Amino acid sequence: MANDQRLERLLATYEHAVQTLRAAIALLNNGAPVTFPLPSFGNGNGNGARQVRIVGPASVIRKQAARLDKLRADRLRADAETLAPKPTRKPKKKKFTYRLQKQRTISANFLDQFDRHDPKRTSDVNGPKRGIGSLVRRGYLAKQDGGYVRTDKHFSINPNG
Repeated sequence: MANDQRLERLLATYEHAVQTLRAAIALLNNGAPVTFPLPSFGNGNGNGARQVRIVGPASVIRKQAARLDKLRADRLRADAETLAPKPTRKPKKKKFTYRLQKQRTISANFLDQFDRHDPKRTSDVNGPKRGIGSLVRRGYLAKQDGGYVRTDKHFSINPNG
């Protein structure tokens, strides 16, 4: 079913091209007036009865072509103006919750056990050792001589204040 519709649409496009070429040949041969329908590229709700009548010598035809092109450009501009811009969503502000404050307090207490000069092994400190990798990745601790040392990076419990 969908293939039939595609083929019919393709056929209509080529029929329009053939009619356009025949109109051009007729104008070049004898300058006779030519009328042919324009294809309707809408959503199928239009009546599709638009027609163009081309009459006269080449100078008149150029003027008519320029007028038709201006009409087309005006229609496209009007369509673009009626379309609303795509709404953008503001990024959500992170809420500082009690649970987050509790976790950061635990991390701050864990970081306080490390010295800036003497490396300490994780077995020598109290607290959850599973978060040491993320503290190293974020630059609060650095690995040195088989242990970890505190870096100069400031750790804040409340990021908003």
